[in-house]
Amino acid sequence: PFNWSRELYDRHGETIQNYLNDTVLPVLQEKIVIWESSSSTQGSRASEMLLTELQARWKNHQIMNEWLQKFFMYLDRYYVKHHSLPTLIQSGFRIFKTQ
Repeated sequence: PFNWSRELYDRHGETIQNYLNDTVLPVLQEKIVIWESSSSTQGSRASEMLLTELQARWKNHQIMNEWLQKFFMYLDRYYVKHHSLPTLIQSGFRIFKTQ
């Protein structure tokens, strides 16, 4: 009755999803709009800005995902293993990929 592993696992995914939707996607969408509206002479610079931003966000996501996994190591060792769920790292990467 006092096992909150399922809720923690679900909250982990929700936290990453909310971060991506509220913080990362708006910035990337803004860069895409700039890239789409740029002229051919400015296009390469806009493309570079978009890729640089995506790379920075990906690196930040990897760091955040790694620290969340370390913080909730108990979930990976017991809850995920016994319920045949994706690990926290796998779940975090899958969420980034699908968002």
